[in-house]
Amino acid sequence: MSQHIPPEDGTFLEWLDQLASSDSEARQAALDEEVHLYLPAALRRAREASGMTQEMVAEASGLRQSAVSRMERTGHNPTMASVMRYVDAVGAELAMNIVVGEQQIPATRSAERTISLPSEILERAAARGLTPRAYVLGCIARDDARQGVAGRP
Repeated sequence: MSQHIPPEDGTFLEWLDQLASSDSEARQAALDEEVHLYLPAALRRAREASGMTQEMVAEASGLRQSAVSRMERTGHNPTMASVMRYVDAVGAELAMNIVVGEQQIPATRSAERTISLPSEILERAAARGLTPRAYVLGCIARDDARQGVAGRP
């Protein structure tokens, strides 16, 4: 059986992960697809969080409303310039890192201010009904109080 045909046992996603980890061409295709799947939803969520409509983003960015709409749907490949115009129009920042082993190299200035939280922290925050930021800030405040440290800025 070819490794490019999913086996009948196990899940499709397990097979895909295994294929992507062992085949550089499949790994690159998986990375490309990941961006095409997650970026449109992230753009839409950023727009919605800003309280803007697609028309408002189009006006603020200089993009056409149809381009804004396409950027929010999977299957399209917007230019980096268009993505940056969109992100700026909604008052957001795009944070990108290049990851080499354990090292994260910021590819944008905002990435220098971004941290990746372990899944355990995300799970603890969700279990308490908190955002990850609120949970982490609460932990810092608790630790500061235990150590007698005055409030941080």
